[in-house]
Amino acid sequence: GTGKVDRRRLGQMVGLLSDPSRREREDTLTSVELSSIQSWYKTLLPLVFMSVYHNVREFARLPLIEEDLAEIPLRCILLLWNVFLEFSWRVLSLFYLILLLWHLPQTNFFSRWCAQLPLKEYSVLVLFCALAPDARWGLLSSSPGICFGLRRGRFLSWPGACLVGFPVWVRDCGWWMRNRTAWEIGKWYAYSVKTYACSAKDRFVNFVRRRSRRLGLSRECDWCKTPVWRYGGRVERDVANAWYCSACWAHYYNHKECAKCKVWAARGALAPLSLAALAVAPEVGAGAGAPAADAGATAAAAVANGAAASAASSSSVWLCITCLPLELQKNASGFKTSPRPRPSAFSSSRSSSTSS
Repeated sequence: GTGKVDRRRLGQMVGLLSDPSRREREDTLTSVELSSIQSWYKTLLPLVFMSVYHNVREFARLPLIEEDLAEIPLRCILLLWNVFLEFSWRVLSLFYLILLLWHLPQTNFFSRWCAQLPLKEYSVLVLFCALAPDARWGLLSSSPGICFGLRRGRFLSWPGACLVGFPVWVRDCGWWMRNRTAWEIGKWYAYSVKTYACSAKDRFVNFVRRRSRRLGLSRECDWCKTPVWRYGGRVERDVANAWYCSACWAHYYNHKECAKCKVWAARGALAPLSLAALAVAPEVGAGAGAPAADAGATAAAAVANGAAASAASSSSVWLCITCLPLELQKNASGFKTSPRPRPSAFSSSRSSSTSS
């Protein structure tokens, strides 16, 4: 008559009774979730450690007299009470700092700076509250968050809400670390710090280069187009009129002209004239099928070259690695191999100055 539904009888009629296996599965998932949340409370251990450390240090400074041995249990109780009080104000400071963090813009400088740190902003806040020397510092640092709580009417309710939500928020930031070892986590953050340091160094170098260029302290190399300090380059009028850095000048002087093929090369060695003549010998005897008159002229030229080589056997010439005999190629260490060719602007100026 009242229009109410007997839900128990309705369940018995339509068969919507609870499944024991489903209930067992839900209980297992609930217990796993609860244990996971409880494990992230370990993030507050630095606060506990610093509270115990400060109070134990103060307790050790108190003089102990034989007549006061009966007061040791009372002192221990007082020590535990002081540890609890200090831990409480550190946790409250942390909670109101989190409230202040939530009222900041989503893309603030603090969040961007903490993006590469373990647990992001929460690890920095926990360490800050753990390193606070006394309650005055905690009150001063958390005063903006307290003001937000008073203005929004959350001054008393926020600590309870944060006590429940803190492990969940920390777990969201560090969820990727759950199946990794401490060594793997350390390697990842070491790589992140190295990458950030390298990028900061590059930004600083680029800033210094821009400022130095505006002040006239640096100049761009005419060959490699790299900004270099003015003392790191020069102009050599006998070679070219442009300004080149010291690295490009070293690259330029890394080349020598081969005495045989007249090519500027970066790798070669000094060879005696006798071996240089032997290296030229295949070219001299290339006309073996020529007429007899040409063969006689070739033989006479070879004899003349041999006589000149024997007369000047104490002299030597520089040959490139291509023209160098095989027995001297392993000693071709007079100049380093360069990945770039000899600058054409340099070589043209050098050739014109040499010819003049």
